[in-house]
Amino acid sequence: MKERKSGLEFGGFSSRYATGRSAYDPFLVSFLELTGRVLEVGAGTGQGTQLLSSLPLDLTVSEPDKRFLPLLAANFPTLDLIHSRFEAIERPFDYIVGFQCWHWFGHGKYQHLKKISRHGGYFIWRWYALADRHQLAAIARCYSAINVLSAWLGVPAEQRLARILAELEEQRVWAAKVHCYEQVIYWSGQQFVDHALSRIDHQGASLFDSRAIIEQYPSAQIPLIETYAIVKLMDRSAATAEG
Repeated sequence: MKERKSGLEFGGFSSRYATGRSAYDPFLVSFLELTGRVLEVGAGTGQGTQLLSSLPLDLTVSEPDKRFLPLLAANFPTLDLIHSRFEAIERPFDYIVGFQCWHWFGHGKYQHLKKISRHGGYFIWRWYALADRHQLAAIARCYSAINVLSAWLGVPAEQRLARILAELEEQRVWAAKVHCYEQVIYWSGQQFVDHALSRIDHQGASLFDSRAIIEQYPSAQIPLIETYAIVKLMDRSAATAEG
């Protein structure tokens, strides 16, 4: 049986993660109706924290992996920083926010969200897919395990979103509202390699020929569809009032 990952694996290559993950689109802020005391969970290297810290909020940041804490403390020295798993946090907040992390949490996450948040929260995902299928085939020639590339950049966003919607349908604690948008971006070979090396499934020593990809795409020539999914979890009575 394939071992289920926990998300804590990222701490083993935190510097690669920091290098490979680009800033989130500032447009995301327009979907986040936040006030009061806000807890960001699974902050990692702080890409989401950067967005949230620009808002007039009483912001607390939590991260379960101590290997990310020095980077967070250095980049956001004035923020309240907690080293904790989400499920172990007992302090009350108005909203909980998580970027690219909610799927790593256990089955009790919806109940715990109910316990510590007054109004629910927002959970954001970002996915990539190669816009040109011919380019997928060209890059695949640089891989020794094509299935790894396909699982990363060959899966339509609709398929990934379907998994989230299925989980939301199963839980009975919160009402959910989902917004999605996408845009085309371009990576150079170096950006491609940097992002690949920030992924758990790309840690194999001979998985792909990074030099060949960098040489093949010296400038921003790789078109990708970048998709954002923003899930708002709210009390069912509030959802009825929103219509």
